Amino acid sequence: MNLQGPQTELLLSTMQEQNVRISSSRIAGLEVLDVSREHTVQLQVCFERDSIPAKKSQIPKPAVVHQWPHLQCLADKLMPYDTTLQISLLIGSNCPRVYRPREIIEGGEDDPCGQRSLLGWGSNRHFVYGSKVKEVLNPENVLKVRASDFVENHQEKPYSVEDEKFLNVMEIRIKKTSDGHYQMSLPLKSNAATLPNNCQLAVKRWNRLSARFRRNGMFRDNYQGFMEDVISNCAERVSLDQLDVEEGRVNYVPHTGVCHPKKPDKIRVVFGKEEVSFMVDVKGMFHQFCVEEKFCNLLRFLWWENGDPEKPVGDYRMKVHLFGAASSPGCANFGLKRAADDREDEFSTEAANFIRNDLHVYVDDGLKSLPTVEKAASLIKASQNLCANAGLMLHKIISSKQEL
Repeated sequence: MNLQGPQTELLLSTMQEQNVRISSSRIAGLEVLDVSREHTVQLQVCFERDSIPAKKSQIPKPAVVHQWPHLQCLADKLMPYDTTLQISLLIGSNCPRVYRPREIIEGGEDDPCGQRSLLGWGSNRHFVYGSKVKEVLNPENVLKVRASDFVENHQEKPYSVEDEKFLNVMEIRIKKTSDGHYQMSLPLKSNAATLPNNCQLAVKRWNRLSARFRRNGMFRDNYQGFMEDVISNCAERVSLDQLDVEEGRVNYVPHTGVCHPKKPDKIRVVFGKEEVSFMVDVKGMFHQFCVEEKFCNLLRFLWWENGDPEKPVGDYRMKVHLFGAASSPGCANFGLKRAADDREDEFSTEAANFIRNDLHVYVDDGLKSLPTVEKAASLIKASQNLCANAGLMLHKIISSKQEL
């Protein structure tokens, strides 16, 4: 807000830490005006920070209140939602005249209510409905997924420098491709990092894999089938003009096949409390998030030309994040949360919260229980539509109710 005042220090206590000392500026004499320019409120002493870590999803929006019949009358009374504006002012409870309700629109016992204050209309939709403080996989806690193999791990740890750097890289570089998928960078520790060209090692590994193909025809056929799907949807042949790239900016990733002992024909190439419960699967979770093109040469691999064993081996490269890469769960989780944030207004907050809180990147599925088949079906449909907009497919629906 470009406000300046004398420097001071604040002692901040939260549920995680006590008496944390932070630098700030003291601002006095600040006044705010409501949208209709009828009421002016003089605030007590304010303190300045570089940013306010608030969620834009908590801002009452016309599209959100339209979901509730008793609140539809507020759609024209709320401020139009502008994604370019940043949250710049947080008014605390020490200014009660701003918070005192002047008019309330009530719904059912568990429904959100509309509330008119001195500064205008709002909704408490995001504060009293659908919140789960026990969950770990909140958008702002995406980094905790990188450090744990299980989402049930509730240990709270402060962000490390690398965690902050990861989030910053994801936030700056994420974008949506023309086909609807989200594309992210590979989170290298340093953009100036150089890697030795391991092509010779990749050739040696390929020769060992080829020998295994010759010994086991069924393994080879299943492997070929899997790789045909990978190359068709997730990879591309490296063109001749791109074979030679900048020194230190190419890397070959090994690949091998893993079979379940009881399912020898099934191969993977490794690169609730309510009455109605259901589980959905995310098809090819990691492979639905693209890698920024300039990093694809770090994900090269060797394979037969056109998948034909009689043809020479050529260079291919992945276009998506790898199953098995240390960074993939964090990237996929970040992409999921971004998809939920981007389309929450269009496909409902319930669907967005299901994507944020109930889809687990490590096991590729989501588990939920609801009181009725109708509510479960509505949530599944909205979640499928939200995911489809990001190039993701929710399928393989299993439920405790046959009709679902």
